[in-house]
Amino acid sequence: MITNNGDELIALSLKKKHIQPLKNGAIIYSTRAMNGKLSYIHYQYGTLFDSFSGNVFEADELVIRIENEIPTYYKNGVELNTNKLFKYAPLFENETHLISKKRKKIKIIDKKNETSIKIKNLIPVKFNKYGITYFKNKTQGIISYTNDTIVKESIYLSYTQLNKNLLITTSMEKKITKRRKGILTKEGRVIFPCKFEKIEKVFDNIYFCYNKFGTSLFINSKGDSIKTINCKNFESTSEGLLLCKFDNYVQFLDSTLTPIFRYTFYKAHPFVKGIATVKTGRGWQVLNRNGNLLSVASYREIKPIANNTIQAREFPKKGVYNYNGELIVPVEFEKIIFVSSTIMQVIKDGKAGYISTKGEWVYNPF
Repeated sequence: MITNNGDELIALSLKKKHIQPLKNGAIIYSTRAMNGKLSYIHYQYGTLFDSFSGNVFEADELVIRIENEIPTYYKNGVELNTNKLFKYAPLFENETHLISKKRKKIKIIDKKNETSIKIKNLIPVKFNKYGITYFKNKTQGIISYTNDTIVKESIYLSYTQLNKNLLITTSMEKKITKRRKGILTKEGRVIFPCKFEKIEKVFDNIYFCYNKFGTSLFINSKGDSIKTINCKNFESTSEGLLLCKFDNYVQFLDSTLTPIFRYTFYKAHPFVKGIATVKTGRGWQVLNRNGNLLSVASYREIKPIANNTIQAREFPKKGVYNYNGELIVPVEFEKIIFVSSTIMQVIKDGKAGYISTKGEWVYNPF
């Protein structure tokens, strides 16, 4: 592992089977399955701990090492003393709350109301707007700042905030060891159990709960179901459309969750600057937002790439068209890379040339 400046953080070693980069550091596992001993290196402070069996969490400036259900907290590369007899050591703080630890006790202080709660045998690992995420038996639970435990049992692997009202929960299916996602309110009410492969925001106040096999559904920001569909895959676009792939066709949906074109396609690539490429009975064609189709020469695949251009592929060769269907780069190159907004690098037979988006050669070694 190296920094952006080229400085080496982790030297090459055959003993390090997997490296998982995090926000402030990286976890180095001794096995590819990430279930053996591990160590942690901080990008700024170097190695904090080495070769142990347990878990590592990052929370803002803190790094938490958990071994045998015993946490050790590090801040700015230094271990915090949380085992003082009479004094609490602060862990997390924001404008409204302060969380501190003394041995096995956690104290949550509401700075606005000047009240506090004390909880024993709790391992806080994250500090969120909706509460404290804690670790227990390789899973995670949540505690609100002023109420009792939101999730009575730690039955989820992790939580992420979907919006101000809802949380995404993640669990593991034991039979197939595959992670599934569900939705929970901040008050602890389960809206959907962990049965979805993905949960993503696709439009304003609309979220898609996706299953590759089975029913998928759209929900609003409160968790209410809006529409159910059975699709095999989906892809959001920068043009405010959702590309849904069904058994034998694909469709573009707008924010009303209805198809915007009167016909379907066999395959499609998302819109880029008002242009998409779709496969119809006539082969690959160019599609604009008005639904007009432009035919180009027949290729195995075409797709929008950048700067009002379309990449044509006749495997393994590549070429480029403009949005008017005019050939800019012949379909005979191994690689085509934009080096600026108007210049492309084209590579063939170990040689590299440069050509403009108007089809004019800047340097032609071929």
